[in-house]
Amino acid sequence: MDQTYPHNFLSGIDTSEHPLADALVPILLGPVGYSSAGYPYLEASLFRNLRDSLPLLFQGGQDLRNAADMLGAIAEQQLEPEEKENVLAAITVVRTILNTAAVTAPPDLWLLRQVLSTWKELDVLEPILSQEGIDPKACGLLEPEFRIDLAFLLSRGYLTEKNGRYYAKSESEALSTLQAAMHTNQELIRSTPGEWADFFNGRSQDSATVERLSNFIQTPCVSTSRRESWCASWEEINLGYRWVPVLLGLSQSPYIQTLASADSITDTIKQWRDSRLGEGLINLLTAVGVVKDHEGFSTTTIGRRVFKRAAGPFGIIQAYQPYMENLSRILHEGRKEVHVQRGPNVAASQLANRSSFEKANRSLDRFCNDTGFSYGVYIEHALGKGEATRQRFEQAADQLTYVGADLEQASIDSAKVEQSKGHLPKGMRFLSGADIGQPSILLDYLEAENISPNNAVMVVGNGFHEVRGQTDERVIEIFGKYHEAGLILLFTEESALCVANLLETAWNTYHAGFKYVHERSGQGLRPARKGPPPAFGPTLPMSWNECALEAGYVALDQYTTRTRTIFPYAPENGFNPSISVNHFFIPSALAKSLGLN
Repeated sequence: MDQTYPHNFLSGIDTSEHPLADALVPILLGPVGYSSAGYPYLEASLFRNLRDSLPLLFQGGQDLRNAADMLGAIAEQQLEPEEKENVLAAITVVRTILNTAAVTAPPDLWLLRQVLSTWKELDVLEPILSQEGIDPKACGLLEPEFRIDLAFLLSRGYLTEKNGRYYAKSESEALSTLQAAMHTNQELIRSTPGEWADFFNGRSQDSATVERLSNFIQTPCVSTSRRESWCASWEEINLGYRWVPVLLGLSQSPYIQTLASADSITDTIKQWRDSRLGEGLINLLTAVGVVKDHEGFSTTTIGRRVFKRAAGPFGIIQAYQPYMENLSRILHEGRKEVHVQRGPNVAASQLANRSSFEKANRSLDRFCNDTGFSYGVYIEHALGKGEATRQRFEQAADQLTYVGADLEQASIDSAKVEQSKGHLPKGMRFLSGADIGQPSILLDYLEAENISPNNAVMVVGNGFHEVRGQTDERVIEIFGKYHEAGLILLFTEESALCVANLLETAWNTYHAGFKYVHERSGQGLRPARKGPPPAFGPTLPMSWNECALEAGYVALDQYTTRTRTIFPYAPENGFNPSISVNHFFIPSALAKSLGLN
């Protein structure tokens, strides 16, 4: 055993049972800092060591979590209080990183498998792997569309760019993955969450579907050992590709609650084992690290987190399946009539936005309590199933006038179903065909309904990025129209991150895939606030904050809420953007009347 540690922290431990423990110990013994909100973080060098040398995904991630938990128990018993506090705080950071990777990585891997399959079909991989590289301006594909693919592969560590040409990265993991993708003879088999939901809910399936699903879940063997890069291997990509639709199918069945909470799932496993898909399914759940077989089956510590939290992020990305199925045509002809699957996207967005709406509604209450302001109209744009309104209705009942607006009829229909269940106000009004990028549609409707927009509250959950053909000037103009009407604007948006930040943070966010699918469908993400220029890669547009201020709004930072930051350490330049921000803007006239700057 390596005795260079400051003490025999591993003394007496059988590292054959936890082979990752000795590599984890130096990370846990390093100094831990604390953010202004009281959250612990690692030093940058320790995070990079963890990120690049230890497995973070699937069963490897769970093995590392087991080692961290074991070392935490030893620290509790053996270390002095100050050192124990430091180690336990470091373990908290490691657990968060592993929990996050289990939710954020599979959607990226699901996308990567399909992008690489298309590149193989279009003979793109060979020039990428050659010394000449590939020039997106002269490769026979539509340059703007191809650049979206290139930026995604760049952000996931597979490519490098030099003088306008793109090459495979020379690191062994990236190189071997692209080579495996080029030489694979395995046909890309597709499956949908709906097919898996049918299986988990006991609905009959024809033999051809069962055979295809059985072939789909043939689980690749994924290494759980130490590594030299966080870049996903070909086997990890294939495993993630299989896992996403299976988890989404599970989320549409009663089993998801059992898996998220039960200590033992042996009875559930027995029900599946007798089916034709049972053995392959159990192997898959074990390989992705969410189920373990030890004196009976149970969910793992990371597995319980996945079953509780993953359906939202998985579902948002998977809803863009039509773009992936038509990627070859898109790269040649453009996206044309390809559209996102609105039904699944509505449900997934509600899951993902629930916490954000809770924060926004609480901020609104604090604002009213602090300033004495009151409002009578509550508008939810980019409505989805009306989650923000549901929360407000639980508290305010029928005291407000409620309006729900959305571009898609599918969202309006989903909200009306919620209304019929009593979850939304009986008198709520609905407006379909309302493009959030055309404020006149909503404002004309309000005028026709004799509803004043002045000092009305408009809540938007990840809706402004859906504006097509975004320019800085157009976004400022859109905000300007809402400001002129007097609307208070509370909106949530995921922060756009540059390629350099996506590479640095690895699996600590799901922004690489989120950015890819939204750009692929013509939508545009923006940073929350202006940051330093990217070290490389495409520049970022004006921030949401800059655009709103330019349009005349006043930002109330004390009511703006943020999720955790993208880096689990303190960057030297001090710029550590939040993953998502709940913006809080009020019209300048209202700010003046309330005496607010």
